Amino acid sequence: MFCSQCGTEARAEDRFCRACGRELDQPAGATPAAPPIPEGGQPGPSWSGRPIAAPPTIPTRAPDPRARFLADGTTEIAPVGRRIGAFAIDLGLMAVSWFAIAFAIGIVYVIMNGVPEDGTVPVEDEETIAVLVWSIAAPLIFVGTWVLNATGGSFGKRMLGLRIVRADLGAPGVGWGLGRTLTAWLSWAVVGLGFLWATWDDQTQTWHDKMSGTYVVRADTLVVPPSTDAPPGSLH
Repeated sequence: MFCSQCGTEARAEDRFCRACGRELDQPAGATPAAPPIPEGGQPGPSWSGRPIAAPPTIPTRAPDPRARFLADGTTEIAPVGRRIGAFAIDLGLMAVSWFAIAFAIGIVYVIMNGVPEDGTVPVEDEETIAVLVWSIAAPLIFVGTWVLNATGGSFGKRMLGLRIVRADLGAPGVGWGLGRTLTAWLSWAVVGLGFLWATWDDQTQTWHDKMSGTYVVRADTLVVPPSTDAPPGSLH
C-alpha cells in the first residue's frame, strides 16, 4: 500500500502515512483527517499511536489573608487554633495511655491479691499502685514526647497537617527535640503562660519554640520536608 498524497510505501497495519501523516484510506484530493495527538511527538517510525492523557487536576487551597509565613515566604506558620486542636488531641491520647497503664496495673493487683471483700483497696496498696503508675507512665510519656518532638510532629499535629521544624525547615532532631521537650515543662510551670505566648507572638511561637528555635507550620506548604520525617512526633 502506498500513500495517495506523497507516494510513501506504508505497512499493512499503518493507518497514517509515516512521512506526511495523511490517513491512508482517503482518496487523493480529499481533506485529510487530523491524526490523534501521539505520545512523544508527531507520527513517525517510533510513534506508538497512543493519545496523551490530560494531566490530572490538582485542587489548590485558597490562601488565607491572615496567614503568616517563615522567612522563605512560602512555608505557612500554623494558626493558633489548629495548634490548640492538635494539643487537645495529644492530651487526650496521653490521658488514654495513662488510664490504660493504671487499668493494667489494677488488673494485675486483682489477679495477685483477689478482689477486696469490702470492695475497697487498702491505703498502702493504693499508694503502691499510684507509684507504679507514675513510675511507668511518666518516663514513657517523656521519652515518647522527646522522640516525637525530634521527628517533627505529634500524633495530633500530624492528624491536623502540622509539622515542627527549625529555620532550615528540617525536623528538630534528637538534641533540639530533647531541648524542646524539657523547656515545654517551663512553659507549663508558669500557669501555662509559655503556651499562651503563641497567641500574640508574631511567629506564633511558644516559649519552648523560642528556646529550641522551632516553628510549627502547615505541612502542605513545606517546600523541603523534614529530614527525619519518620514516625509521628511531639506532644506539644
